[in-house]
Amino acid sequence: MLRFERHSSPIRAAAWEPNGERVITGDGIGTAIIWDARDGEVTHRLGRNLGAHRGAINSITWDANRDLILTSGQDNLTRMWKAESGEEIRSFAGNRYAALSPDGAYIITTSGDGTVIIWDAESGDELLKMQGHTERVNDADWSPDGLYVVTASSDGTARVWDAHTGEEISQYLGHTGAVLSVEWQPTGDQIVTAGADGTACIWDAQSGEEVDQLLGHEGEVSTATWSPDGMQILTAGSDQTARIWPAGIEGLLRQAEERILRQPPEFTLEERCLYLHECEE
Repeated sequence: MLRFERHSSPIRAAAWEPNGERVITGDGIGTAIIWDARDGEVTHRLGRNLGAHRGAINSITWDANRDLILTSGQDNLTRMWKAESGEEIRSFAGNRYAALSPDGAYIITTSGDGTVIIWDAESGDELLKMQGHTERVNDADWSPDGLYVVTASSDGTARVWDAHTGEEISQYLGHTGAVLSVEWQPTGDQIVTAGADGTACIWDAQSGEEVDQLLGHEGEVSTATWSPDGMQILTAGSDQTARIWPAGIEGLLRQAEERILRQPPEFTLEERCLYLHECEE
């Protein structure tokens, strides 16, 4: 498991580069850092020393189509950045959380009053409003085919909606506090949520049943995001750490292969403690 420990404030959001080579994390004071996912080294920061936002970063989307990064913050701004240079392209006022549809044609935004809105990305027109959450909506994501959206709320639920009609399809119940993050697996099979109760949960997208829990963070888990191949999950939380977990048997097999083929073929101190129970006092 890799750990990313350069932030000076709790990490609030994270996302994978579409090709899986880098990850980006955003914290409570507006700093956004891009890391190499293979060795944990910092490549650059958005906004450089000025920070990406004034205040906490709420959500991050890495656009696979145009190699752009979309961030939203508590300053009620959504900003668009060039991923390679970290240069800001434009900003949009009035949104706390935002995510692009898979084809880049639509944007979904969330609000403090429990509503979720789908917008036309080109014209900026409001197309659809979804209501049902009883408290603030903290995050939202699209299904890989763009037909559905899933939302996470402080009311303790994650909900799936029809993106064309706004009809609520299902609810995921399992967290004992606010659900802070939600993301659809790239394959469309599962959904991962992260919560204030210190857990990240994996759900079957069809049945709504809980498949697994990821335990280990000290304090709330503010974000959870899938790797592009859907075999790993990146989580980050108030303990100022980010962690990468294998997802399912395929992820475990891949992680084992990487450990075996690594040169030199040695376990880290954390891996020796986890797998061999050889822990330093």
